[in-house]
Amino acid sequence: MPGSVPLVSVIVPCYNAAPFVAETILSVVAQTYQHWEIILIDDGSKDNTIDVIQPFLEDTRIKLHIQENQGVSATRNRGISLAQGDFIAFLDSDDVWKPEMLHRLLEIFQKYPDVGVCGSLAIFIDADGHPIGKQASNGQDFYGWASAPFVSRKLAFNLSSMVRRSVCERLQSEQGYCFDEVITSLAEDFDFWLRCSSFTPFYQIDDWLFFYRQWGGNATSRILFQRQDTVLNVIVPRFLKLYGGNKYVRRKHVQQLKSFFCHERGSNITVWSAKIYWFIRSILHNPYHRDAWGALGYQMLPKAVHRWLKNWVKR
Repeated sequence: MPGSVPLVSVIVPCYNAAPFVAETILSVVAQTYQHWEIILIDDGSKDNTIDVIQPFLEDTRIKLHIQENQGVSATRNRGISLAQGDFIAFLDSDDVWKPEMLHRLLEIFQKYPDVGVCGSLAIFIDADGHPIGKQASNGQDFYGWASAPFVSRKLAFNLSSMVRRSVCERLQSEQGYCFDEVITSLAEDFDFWLRCSSFTPFYQIDDWLFFYRQWGGNATSRILFQRQDTVLNVIVPRFLKLYGGNKYVRRKHVQQLKSFFCHERGSNITVWSAKIYWFIRSILHNPYHRDAWGALGYQMLPKAVHRWLKNWVKR
């Protein structure tokens, strides 16, 4: 990049991360952009995570901090407090970046000085690193104010993204914290980005620049419904009341979020009657939710009729 070369602090929380953390570190080492530091924080691991990390510490840019178990939000907050960089990037200990990740994100920050947060789309991989899907593309980059798109689920941001250091400083100064250490249902990422969206534009590159690992150790699949309840009953109401969210978020956006969550619940259970119940609730919250209509039709109509309707809608 022309001009001054900013330092990027990469924060990697680690808890029982031995199977994957080496691959995660190597994906940062392999970046085409090399002016970075990695802050690895072991959050009381009970496996040999520290032993796996030790050989990498010969590179002075890679630093390890060890603490008793405090949870992922407290771990990220500690990482932010230790970071020296102009930019702070978040990377989970089982995820992997493509080599051009940092360079692409920094190009956006340089091009758009008003943008405070930048990320990309994700490719989903299994425990062995095999692709199993990818985050849906919108056909173009997202650039702008993100509160309403977040709540309506038209924008799904992930925690392998980068923020300007000033964004974290402003959160700490004005709201008293960066990541909420009280939230324990893995909704802390949604809460963090939503509060950031109250004062800075976002940019999401419509390209797949990192790999998000989905495996048996991911707690997100086990507490999906708890996460939804926390978002709907705690995070969004607090955002609307305390952080100026009512300037951007309208009732229709909350209804769209409820519709998305109901559809998600129906898709993640196996009992036929329960599926029907949640898909109908999804449609009642948002009659224009095409995925919910399609899911309901798939459950209730003969497969041949459903295929015909699906093809007809695509015309």
